[in-house]
Amino acid sequence: MSRTVQFTSVGAAAMIILAAAHGPSRRATGVAPRDMPRLATIDDRYESYNIEMAEVTGGNFWKPYTSQSIASLTAKAKQASASGPTTFSGHVGQDTTMFQERPPLDLTNPRLRKLAAALGPAYVRVSGSWANSIYFHDADTPAPEKAPNGFDGVLTRAQWRAVLDFAREADARLMTSFAISQGVSATLRPEVDVFSYHHYPTASIRCGMYSPPDTALSEEFLGRTDREYTFYVTGIRDHALPNRPPVWIIGARSCGAG
Repeated sequence: MSRTVQFTSVGAAAMIILAAAHGPSRRATGVAPRDMPRLATIDDRYESYNIEMAEVTGGNFWKPYTSQSIASLTAKAKQASASGPTTFSGHVGQDTTMFQERPPLDLTNPRLRKLAAALGPAYVRVSGSWANSIYFHDADTPAPEKAPNGFDGVLTRAQWRAVLDFAREADARLMTSFAISQGVSATLRPEVDVFSYHHYPTASIRCGMYSPPDTALSEEFLGRTDREYTFYVTGIRDHALPNRPPVWIIGARSCGAG
């Protein structure tokens, strides 16, 4: 069963109401959603959710805001902005102002699985910045205490199996990514169908840059779209993937990770 999308009809109805409210008679206009024409449908899995790789493996993850951390983050972001645009280094979880140690999420928890199943059918994305440099220990032997050179974290086979079981029980189709850090050998680069990245213009102080509202639509701010495209597509895709698959920008927001 698919869900109905009626954005255009609702928008048109809103315009009718607005026009009526500003017209000479100011009469109320009735709207009957049941009589609106069906315009399109979307997949039942459209409304979905995300599990960060750091929540699967454990590690430094976002910590709740406090007045002290907001002041510290704002000061750092303003300093970074004054130095000019910067490129994300790919390493996350280093700043203790923003991150704190978290244990792995227990994806075998029956209550969690039952609540997640109520959201199904859905897609579940297990990825995020932490997945960029994750080492998958594909064996039942004990995982290394420290990630190999070129990686920042370790994903065990048992943890990944828990992800698969969770997705299956929650009626969620799995979406994930693969590591792109220095630890990935050139001989292991796969052929992929699509290359994707998130575009965060870094208006959020959590993204390490300070963009006041009055500058959020400036030429420099909007120009970050092209700079990020060049960084990810020319700098990463064209270098790592000889087949140069099409590009999907799957996340774009002005608030970044805040």
